[in-house]
Amino acid sequence: MQVTSGSQEGLSIVAQTLLAPGDVVLVEQPTYLAALQAFHLTGADIVPVATDDDGVLPDDLEAKIAEYRPKFVYLIPTFQNPTGRTMPQGAANSWRRRCSAPAPPCSRTTPTANCASTATPSPRSPRSPAWRPRRSC
Repeated sequence: MQVTSGSQEGLSIVAQTLLAPGDVVLVEQPTYLAALQAFHLTGADIVPVATDDDGVLPDDLEAKIAEYRPKFVYLIPTFQNPTGRTMPQGAANSWRRRCSAPAPPCSRTTPTANCASTATPSPRSPRSPAWRPRRSC
């Protein structure tokens, strides 16, 4: 187990451990900026994988794994940064199947997974339909 100060440090450790200059990393497009920075620092080549509202497109992921033989696949299935989307379970299972042996390792981060809420916004929240700005004095 490795305890880190956050996802960026964890990504840097993973990148430094797994990647060398010229290695290929597949990433969702768009993806977490700090991940791109960590991968670039190793000299890896970053190849984007197309996405839609359900996340990474499984056929594009499979095609790019076959074409590029990546060293690493980086996906964010839950509260994806920067889009905020969460992959439906069926889509997540699909990419898991495509990343099983003998394919490359897949990493997923879920830094904000525990932030989901089904609560109704309070009337004082700007997300509430009852919200009205206060007048300043």
